Amino acid sequence: MKKPLLLMMGLLCHHGHALAAAIPELDMRSAYLYNFAQFTDWPVNDQPTFNICTLEKVTDSISPEVLANKTVHGKKIRLARFSESTDATECQLVYLNSSDAAYVAKIAKMLSTEHVLTVGEEYNGSGPGIINLSIKNNRLVFDLDLSRARKANISLSSKLIPLAQKVHE
Repeated sequence: MKKPLLLMMGLLCHHGHALAAAIPELDMRSAYLYNFAQFTDWPVNDQPTFNICTLEKVTDSISPEVLANKTVHGKKIRLARFSESTDATECQLVYLNSSDAAYVAKIAKMLSTEHVLTVGEEYNGSGPGIINLSIKNNRLVFDLDLSRARKANISLSSKLIPLAQKVHE
């Protein structure tokens, strides 16, 4: 399952105009999150599921249908809403999907030393996450922040680097 989605991600990164109109943005974001999770390694945890959490309502920014019956590192994906009272270790990936920039910055800072892959939205050339999504020329693209990944003690696959728009050390 890894290769077809990575291929789709690669094709969209390079030929976005031809394919982007055919695939809804919500589905694309969901596929990107899935691929980011597939190509990230975390320290061992005993969670029975792979938890993808969002700051706002899950279905506003992730398509549950795209992630249904998928697994990450052998664990079934569970979608949940993250709140400040949530134990950060419950989430392996947090999608920082709020339009409240101050709240997003606060949560990103709180998670910065946890073993959590944060995926944010780029605003004015930077974003709060280890990976930050943006739309450029009608294409969904992403930047990587490797120093944030190291701080969170997670490892991003080198396969993501050539697909990234920018890589920050």
